[in-house]
Amino acid sequence: DREAAIQPPPSLATAEQLEQLHSEAMSQHLERKLDLQKLMKTQYAETQKQKAAQLHRDKAQSQKEAARAAYLDEKMAHFEKEAQREAKLSYSHFLSGQLAEEKRRRQQECEERRHDPNIEKLAEEGQTMAEKVARYKAQLGL
Repeated sequence: DREAAIQPPPSLATAEQLEQLHSEAMSQHLERKLDLQKLMKTQYAETQKQKAAQLHRDKAQSQKEAARAAYLDEKMAHFEKEAQREAKLSYSHFLSGQLAEEKRRRQQECEERRHDPNIEKLAEEGQTMAEKVARYKAQLGL
């Protein structure tokens, strides 16, 4: 009986073993939990890093596209100005040609009228009429 009293009861030994097993299990659980937290933290950091890099690339691409659009707008404005200038020059040239043609046509008409016998006859009649009016005014004392 004395030996049996020294020996712990089977239920106590099992309780100590259970406590040891529980302690080991909790330790492993905490280690896994810490490893999982580290892994999640690392993945989150990597994701954030990738997002930042993509944002940087997107921003650079956007700036590049904006610069290209500004360059193209400037080129278009230059071409529009050039086209307007060309149109003004063409219209000015056209008007100059029109005016020169009109001047030439009128000069030709004047030349034709100068040599027209009817014009000479009308001029003589006009001169005669003017002389008659002058005599009539002289008779009236005007």
